[in-house]
Amino acid sequence: MFDKIVNWSVTSDRNTFARMYAEFSNTDLRERIKTIEIPSLILLESMFKNIKPMVAEQYKDLNNAQLEYADKGLHFIMYDDKEWYTNQLTGFLND
Repeated sequence: MFDKIVNWSVTSDRNTFARMYAEFSNTDLRERIKTIEIPSLILLESMFKNIKPMVAEQYKDLNNAQLEYADKGLHFIMYDDKEWYTNQLTGFLND
């Protein structure tokens, strides 16, 4: 799987990626998430545990938000810790 992820990065269009990343980085959705009314599961990589207050502040206006931090997963949580990821999704959807 690692090779597949690396290949995606290597073969991606650099101009498109740069525009997407710039737009993503410059878009603040904190005001817009106030309108979301359904339960939301936010899965975060383990490194974000170090800045929990900052993360909580960003999602404070998202009603029914459930923030979960991976124990060992990094950026690609679904590959880094597939069992944890699957358990989180299954548990959330079953609730």
